[in-house]
Amino acid sequence: MRVLNGIDHLEDAHKLLKGKRIGLITSSAGVTVNLEHDTSVFKRLGYHIETLLAPEHGIWGNIPAGEVVSDGTDRLTGLPITSLYKKDRKNLPKEVIERLDIIVYDIQDVGSRFYTYISLLKNVMNDCKKAGLPLLILDRVNPLSGKVEGNILKEEYFSYVGCFSLPQRYGLTVGEVARLFDSEIGLKDNLHILEVLNWNRNMLFPETGLTFMPPSPNIPNFDTTLAYAGLCLLEGTNISEGRGTTLPFLQFGSPFIKAEELVKELNCLKLPSVIFTPAFFTPTFSKYKGELCEGVLLHITDYHEFRPVETGFRILYTIRRLYGDDFKLLPKEKGNTHSFFTLLTGTELFTKENTDIEELMEIFRKDSETFLSTCKEYIL
Repeated sequence: MRVLNGIDHLEDAHKLLKGKRIGLITSSAGVTVNLEHDTSVFKRLGYHIETLLAPEHGIWGNIPAGEVVSDGTDRLTGLPITSLYKKDRKNLPKEVIERLDIIVYDIQDVGSRFYTYISLLKNVMNDCKKAGLPLLILDRVNPLSGKVEGNILKEEYFSYVGCFSLPQRYGLTVGEVARLFDSEIGLKDNLHILEVLNWNRNMLFPETGLTFMPPSPNIPNFDTTLAYAGLCLLEGTNISEGRGTTLPFLQFGSPFIKAEELVKELNCLKLPSVIFTPAFFTPTFSKYKGELCEGVLLHITDYHEFRPVETGFRILYTIRRLYGDDFKLLPKEKGNTHSFFTLLTGTELFTKENTDIEELMEIFRKDSETFLSTCKEYIL
C-alpha cells in the first residue's frame, strides 16, 4: 500500500471545508503523492481559498532563510498572500482572521526542533484559540522516522528556533506535534487532523515511496535533511555550514581549518555510518562569502544507523579542540538573553570547558528516553 499524506485524502475533510473561507498555510513541498500542489487540489475539489498564508521562505520556497516574506498576490494562482514571517508579525492579522472560517496547515516538516515551521504552527494554534477558529492539519510523514535524539529544550531557551520542550530530533509527525502543543493550548474539538496513511515509525523518507520536494532553499534532498538535524548547530558559530554552496549542511569549513587534519581527527572517532573527506569551497553568500574555506564533506553510509545529533556535537568538540584560538560562537544579537548557538542547542553545557562529550551524550540519551515515554499519548 502506498504511503499517503493528509492532502492525498482531502475528501475526507469535506464536511469541514465545504462552503468555508479557507486560510491555507502551505509551501512548495505541499504536494500530493502525484505531485499535484495543494492549491490545485483545493480548486479541483471546489474548496474556496480566501488567502494563502506564507511561512518562512514563502509559498514557493524561493526566499532565503531569515529574510522577510511580504504580503502580495501569488502570480501562479492569483490568490492573495498573507505573510506569517515578517519582522514585526509572525501571527495571523486580526483583519485576516475576520475573513476566515477555518485554517488549513499543510507543510512538510523536517523533524528537527529548530526548523521554524513548527513555531509557525504553535503561533497559529494560539491565534485559532483566541479567535475560536477551527484548525485542520493535513498531516505528513516525519522524514527522519519516529527516532528521537538529543536533549529536551528547556523553557528558558524558547525562541522561534525552538518553541516547545522537544528533543533536537523529535520523531513526531506535524499532526502529533500539534496534539502535543494542544496539551497546553487547548483547541480541543477545534483541532482536526487528517492522518498519514500506511506509514510506520521506522520509515525514513526514502522508504515511503514519496517524491522528495525541497521544503526550503537549503534542504534540497534527504541526505541534507538528515544531516541538518545535527549540522545546523554550526549556524551559531563562525564555521560555515555550507550555505552559499551546492552542499549546505553536508560540507562545512572556514579559512582557518586545515581540511586533511580535521578529516583525519573526525574519521578516527569512528562515528556510526559516516565517512569524512576533505572539502574546499568558496561560498557565494552567507559566511565567508568569496573566501576559500577548507573543511569537511560528510558521507552518510547507512541512514538508519547515522546519528546526526551526536555527529554534530562531536564535530563541534573536535573543531574547538583543534582550532580553539580561532573557533568562536557568534555573539548575542541585540536584545537577546542567549546566543543563537545556545538557542539552537538548548544547553549551556557545550560552552563550559569542563563538560565532557561523553557526559553530554549521556544527558541527551536520558532526555530522549524521557521524551519517548511521555509523548506516547500524542502518537497517532
